[in-house]
Order: sequence, then C-alpha cells, then structure tokens
Amino acid sequence: MPALLETQRRFLGALLEPLSGDNRALAELPPGSAAPSDEFNATADRLLQSTSAVGARERLGLYHRQYWFRLLDSLAEDFPRVRELLGAEAHVAAIERYLLAHPPACWTLRHLGSGFGEFLRHDAEIAPALRPWAAALAAYDYAHMQVFEAAAPPAPAEADFASRALTLQPALVLVAVDRPISRLLREGPKPPPRSLSSLVRRELHVVWRTSGHALRARREPVSLLPLFLSLRRGGPLVEIIANTRPLPSASAIQTAFSRCRELGWLALLPAPAQPPA
Repeated sequence: MPALLETQRRFLGALLEPLSGDNRALAELPPGSAAPSDEFNATADRLLQSTSAVGARERLGLYHRQYWFRLLDSLAEDFPRVRELLGAEAHVAAIERYLLAHPPACWTLRHLGSGFGEFLRHDAEIAPALRPWAAALAAYDYAHMQVFEAAAPPAPAEADFASRALTLQPALVLVAVDRPISRLLREGPKPPPRSLSSLVRRELHVVWRTSGHALRARREPVSLLPLFLSLRRGGPLVEIIANTRPLPSASAIQTAFSRCRELGWLALLPAPAQPPA
C-alpha cells in the first residue's frame, strides 16, 4: 500500500503542474513555461510505458492537458458574472492562480469554486478597486451551485407555525455582500464606473431552488439579515424572533414571513436524533 500511495501522489503532483507550451494558448492562458518540468518527464518515464504510437511523456501530457482543461472550463462556467467583470483572459488567469493555490479537494466539480470569492478578494494580480466586486459576484455565482443539489424538505403546514421548530430551506443561500452588486446584476457585470468603484454598501441577496427545480434570486432589505440568520439556525417561531438582534419592525417581520411562506423558503427543523434506549 505505501508504494501505491507514493505512485498516486507522484502522478497527482504531475497533474497539478501548470500547463506549458501551446497548451496554455489553447486554454487562453497567458504565456508561461515552454515545456513540462524535468520532474514531470521523470514521472512519465517511471510510471508509464511507451507504445509504438504514443510515448510515455505524451501519454502523461494527455492526462495533464485534459485535467486542466476540464477544471478551467468548469470554473469559467460556474462564475459567468465574474468573467464578465474581469474579462475572459483575466478571468481564466485568475482561475489558474486559484487552482494552483487551492487544488481540488472534493470529489464533485460543483464545489470546486467554494473558495474562489475569498481568493479574488486578496488576489494581487487584480486591480484593488475590482477585488471586492469580484469577490461579491463570485459569492453570488457560487450560491447558484450550492442550491442546485441541496435537499428540499416539505414546507411547513399552517398548524406547524405555532407548534414546530422552523428553519430555512437547505436549497436557499443568503448572500450578504459589501458592494452594491444589484446594479451590475441588472445592467451586466461590467467594471463599475469610477463613481461606484470605491462605494461600500451592504446588500442581501437570496438565491434558492423552487419546488419545480428552477433557480431564482431576489434582493432583500439588509435589515432582514439578522432575522434570516436566526431562521437559518432554526427553532420555534417565538424563539427565532426573540433571538434576533437587531430586531426589524413588526411590519417588516410580518412582511418577511409572508414572503417566506409565499416563496416556499421555510422548512421544518429536523428533530434531534434520539439516543438508543
């Protein structure tokens, strides 16, 4: 087993190397190394066999190229609003930097970009004025990935509101951002004008999956964020309101719960598992 583990690690290390040569242009990446590293070639020579048609290094190169092409394409599709903000070339370059810093750690591509927004917030290769906007749009884009496969338990019945613990649907994500991305979402996420580039204003967006499996999003007042966070933690309705600080006005609470019920945002909080007798 140790020998197998060492072989797997060495093969993965080769795959994680950045693309080189013409492969970078095919992936629309900026120029880089002209050829694979000596370690890459040594791994190919040691782990793979050449055939009359394909050499060992070329065989590893095929794996390597398809690995990177698949990851780059996947993240480019997952973050369309970030791509429009940064431009295609800057976007794919940022994706490569992200993948080099944070190699995949999950079996599904759907969560490959879970840390992309936070990475963009601190990416020195992006203009400082654009970083918080890119991070906010990435959080909004990634929320659509999160709700896609989340569970969707039945909505509570009328009688449940007085007697059962409530929570928000798992297929609903609260996206609280520190830039007014609503304008970019409405007009297209091109770089914000100078008058907006340094503007700091919180917004709350709700992204959810409907019972018909359609993805929806809407902006909500930021003042409702504490109430929605209390709902996310879950509990009886009286406790949810009592634990909300600061507490919105009574009319805002009533309106918020009416909207939650109308849009199917509420679910019953699962009962804690009982210890075996």
